[in-house]
Amino acid sequence: MLGWNIRSYDTINVNVQKMLLRITRKIKSGSSILLHDRVKNTVEILPDILQDIQNKQLNISPQAD
Repeated sequence: MLGWNIRSYDTINVNVQKMLLRITRKIKSGSSILLHDRVKNTVEILPDILQDIQNKQLNISPQAD
């Protein structure tokens, strides 16, 4: 089962800055973020999310089965 602990609300939130702040303030080691690949807002903020992860010196890894 795939689990996540940060919900982006990317399918209902039109304010990308609010969405970005909501996500980045919760990112920590072990976080799993729910994002949808067909949502314009997600595509727009993904580089900022990745930069925040890098700034926090965290790594991205696939979830174990």
